[in-house]
Amino acid sequence: MIDHSLVEMMLMHYAAGHLRPTEALLVACHVALNPLARRKLEAFEAMGAKMICECPEEDAAPVSKDCFEKVMARIESPAPPAPAHTPMQQDAAIPPAVMKLLCGNCTERSIRWQKLQSGVEAVSLHVPAGSPCRHRLRLLRLSPHQQTPAHSHAGREVTLVLQGGFSDHTGSYRAGDLIVIDDKTFVHAPRAGADGCLCLMLTDAPLLFRRVRIWFFGFFKRV
Repeated sequence: MIDHSLVEMMLMHYAAGHLRPTEALLVACHVALNPLARRKLEAFEAMGAKMICECPEEDAAPVSKDCFEKVMARIESPAPPAPAHTPMQQDAAIPPAVMKLLCGNCTERSIRWQKLQSGVEAVSLHVPAGSPCRHRLRLLRLSPHQQTPAHSHAGREVTLVLQGGFSDHTGSYRAGDLIVIDDKTFVHAPRAGADGCLCLMLTDAPLLFRRVRIWFFGFFKRV
């Protein structure tokens, strides 16, 4: 079954700055699309600030006497020039708030969709160093009522619905919903709704298909 508490756990780690770049990008997109997630994130950030303020002085880690001066010097020093980066071309299929985040974090110059079969397209995205090489971030687009082959998960799969929606035996999911699957026994075959489905997916292990489908297996086996 899908454990919905894992979504709140990711929001909590995001608020604390503990997520890797690919994970943080996915959660940032979730927050940009989902007002409820935005409110939960604000609550976690407020909780963290309160914990810091209420931390007993004796429990605080010691710092050097000139720590404050060093921090202020870094704040006031001019920022280093940003590395040259060709912005990614806009893709009208992707919500503007998400497109902005992808442009600022991914190295691709454009979204180049790869056809896996009729009604199914996908593209791999690359986020610069900081995430394990096994973390794969992908966009997946399904035509109306298109279904993916039944599969299980060798690792964790995190899916954010960007547009449209899909359903499986656990329920229906719409734009802004984040679904975390961290159960190797979980098997599903998501089907897009009447408006199709556009998702942003993060996996840390290959998907395991119940029946080998070469076009899917070849794309999703890479880790």
